[in-house]
Amino acid sequence: MPSSVKDFFDRRIPDALRQHPEKAKEVAATFLFAITGTDGGTWTADLISAPPVCQPGCIGKPQCTIEATDEDFRSMIDGGAQAAVQAFLSGKLKIAGDPMLISRLSWLMQVGESDDLDGNPGSMPARDGTRRARARAKRAGRQGGLSVPKGRRAPTRLI
Repeated sequence: MPSSVKDFFDRRIPDALRQHPEKAKEVAATFLFAITGTDGGTWTADLISAPPVCQPGCIGKPQCTIEATDEDFRSMIDGGAQAAVQAFLSGKLKIAGDPMLISRLSWLMQVGESDDLDGNPGSMPARDGTRRARARAKRAGRQGGLSVPKGRRAPTRLI
């Protein structure tokens, strides 16, 4: 069943901020989420204040504003980073202010993917295939870097 947007902002995010204020300190920004629709609303996530908070309404001056419909935001909560990128590229997710700040929100959005409030990507489901891709590469004997097909030499640097 899809997650509730109101539950996400009213319960899950505040719980994650209480349990992991140090992660919010790493983000150090203020976000305004303006979600339209029956399950929508407006919430401010102040990740600068001590302690960090997520409150209903527009409080202060946000550094980044994120706008979406409740249906699109719900799909982002349930679908993870890949769903968020697709929503942004299709114009369903609108970002105002400093768009670079959105990249710092990944741990906060992962709260919606699992009941584990760690914000630790290793404990989250591999919705975007990255964990599976790492496992395949490891089985193939590649730990990263350049992969060279069998029977061929790796390119050398000529100086």
